[in-house]
Amino acid sequence: MVRVSSYVKRVNGKLVRVKAYVRSAPGSRSKSDSDSLSPIWLLTVAMLVIAAIFGGIAAGATSSPSTSDVEAAPGRGVAAPAALPPGPIGSLAEALRTARLNSGLSKNQVSTQTGIDESTIDGFERAQIIPNNSDLKKLTPIYGLSEDQWNRLEIMRLEILGEAF
Repeated sequence: MVRVSSYVKRVNGKLVRVKAYVRSAPGSRSKSDSDSLSPIWLLTVAMLVIAAIFGGIAAGATSSPSTSDVEAAPGRGVAAPAALPPGPIGSLAEALRTARLNSGLSKNQVSTQTGIDESTIDGFERAQIIPNNSDLKKLTPIYGLSEDQWNRLEIMRLEILGEAF
């Protein structure tokens, strides 16, 4: 709180009472009106930041379809991943991706129907994970693959692993 004192001063020949506001010493500062607004200011800034973060996330979630949604849409002509490795591992990944797209399913739908995690299916299609025999057996009916097509996938898998067949 600011103390107010007054004194008398002669101005143009008249005595005038003048109010003087006395400030405290620098270390013993009292709260002023601007200091009481700082928590409100901090709260307002925090709310704006939170709104911007959640607004950005919500806008990002609704602004464009996810890659699995785009890939699942028939006739979209989605390009293959940029750089699959050469050889059997790239061929296996491309064959799995093509089979899924031909079946018209998204990675999420395949994951739900087979119990294989969606990130694992993505790893198969990007040649980052080599599927095991049971995963290929789970994918075969979902993708609508014939026995010959399954045998080709299994041969590619065994070539990658370096096993004799």
